[in-house]
Amino acid sequence: MPDLALQLYTVRDALQADFDGTLRRIAEMGYQAVETAGMYGGTPEQAARLFESLGLRAISAHVMLPLGDQKNAVLEMLDALKVKTLVCPWQAPENFTDVARIQAICDLLSAAHAELQPHGIRLAYHNHHFECIALPDGRLPLLYMAQQLPPEIVFEVDTYWVQTAGVQVPDLLAQLGERAALLHLKDGSTRLEDSMVALGDGAMDFPAIVRASHAEAWIVELDRCETDMLEAVAKSLTYAQRLS
Repeated sequence: MPDLALQLYTVRDALQADFDGTLRRIAEMGYQAVETAGMYGGTPEQAARLFESLGLRAISAHVMLPLGDQKNAVLEMLDALKVKTLVCPWQAPENFTDVARIQAICDLLSAAHAELQPHGIRLAYHNHHFECIALPDGRLPLLYMAQQLPPEIVFEVDTYWVQTAGVQVPDLLAQLGERAALLHLKDGSTRLEDSMVALGDGAMDFPAIVRASHAEAWIVELDRCETDMLEAVAKSLTYAQRLS
């Protein structure tokens, strides 16, 4: 069974108010892994100690690319958290409107990959909806990236944003194969402007998605939610456990 993790961005407000207490609640729900995206007032060393005491593993981290002046700080953070997968969480939408700009992003990611390799750290790329809007020639930017990037660079496929762009998630996963190493699972209407809901309460066809997936980790993430976020996070875990 893939690892079941929570992207901590989901509970960023609760973490900001009570970092230790919120993580304890996450562990008590039954999550055994997390993906970080900032420390919300703590330090990587403090977070790592708390993760260990609660039986939580940090399986990946959304963090800036290790290039230029920020390289050492990024590597030190990953080392403190014992994280072996750095996820590039975002590149601006305008970079995915033509091949030349997409290639420039690929070159940037390839340079980051070269910096990470000597440290035994893998690079993954996380998509939003705009990487799945077809170019004039019909190609999807995300699939073009898969062709151009070194094969060791994997993808964290945000299944919700893929569907929001009008692309069938199982089809995309079939084309990416094992390079779709991580999945973000979120649910909702799949309309761009709408909030998310607990897994199983929205329009996403998760049974079909997981049948098409070779992912090593399923990561629950709700960007925003109209109901109590921690309740939605707990309900999402229960649903994800049933999927397996």
